[in-house]
Amino acid sequence: MGEKVSWCAGISELQAITAQGVAEAANNGDTLAIEVFETCGTYLGKGLSVLIDILNPECIVIGSIYVGASHLLIPPLTKVLQTESLPLAMKVCRIVPAEIDERIGDMASLSVAANQLQ
Repeated sequence: MGEKVSWCAGISELQAITAQGVAEAANNGDTLAIEVFETCGTYLGKGLSVLIDILNPECIVIGSIYVGASHLLIPPLTKVLQTESLPLAMKVCRIVPAEIDERIGDMASLSVAANQLQ
């Protein structure tokens, strides 16, 4: 049986867990929440290293929780990129947060509407 954590008191609350809630717990020093973000950052770094090595992009834009919790994801992500990416490919690639924040749904709706008008 697992231990209870501040951001999930029991089985009945599993559906209520959000990335934002876990990020808030991590920002407040919750060790399990910090570990969750370290794991996420590590796997994000592994995925990005494959993309960087294969596609050699100049820039990768990441949205969603990365925008608000990049300070939790960047350290483990950077560690993985430094060890797993091709140095020359990584040298030219910037990883930046999306500037539209949480407005992605609004932008998608406007894009669909604009497409229908054409």
